[in-house]
Amino acid sequence: MYLQKYTHKKWVDDDTVDLEMGKFQFTGTVKLPEMHQINVESRKVVLPIFLDASDIDVEIFLDIVDKSIVIGSKAHELYKNYLRL
Repeated sequence: MYLQKYTHKKWVDDDTVDLEMGKFQFTGTVKLPEMHQINVESRKVVLPIFLDASDIDVEIFLDIVDKSIVIGSKAHELYKNYLRL
C-alpha cells in the first residue's frame, strides 16, 4: 500500500507499508492539512484522503471504495462535506 502526495503535477509515493492480516499503519506528521491518496496497487484501488495532525482511522472497502470510512481527520470531514454540495 502506498501513501501518495500530489507534487510537481503527479502523484508520488510518500510512504509504503505492507498489508498484514487486513491491517496497515502509516506514521508521520503534517504541519497543515494536505490531500493525499492511499493506493492499493494490487487491487487498483485509490482512496483520496485529507491528512491533518490527528490520529486517523481508515477502513477501505476494496470492492466499493466510495463506502470506505475515514475517522479522526477534521480536514477530511470538511472535504467530504464539500463533495456533497
